[in-house]
Amino acid sequence: MKTCEEYVLKELEEAKAKICELEKEKEEYLRASQVFMNYLHVLKKYMHEAEGPSGLRYIFMNYVFDEHEKEDFEFLRAGMAALEDEEDDD
Repeated sequence: MKTCEEYVLKELEEAKAKICELEKEKEEYLRASQVFMNYLHVLKKYMHEAEGPSGLRYIFMNYVFDEHEKEDFEFLRAGMAALEDEEDDD
């Protein structure tokens, strides 16, 4: 009977370890998701929808100057650099 108990305890221990691992992964994904959403919110501040003379609609983006919108500029610049690094890794 002891081997059955040992087996169950070992399985339980492995399951607990897996849960801890998954919790850590979940936290990493949540942090990444929040950074991504923050990035989109900053972009959204500068993006606008318009309609051309022919009636076609389009989206344009205002310039983001490092002198006037320094915090947003640096945030977007860092995001672009991270994306470029990721592309280079592929």
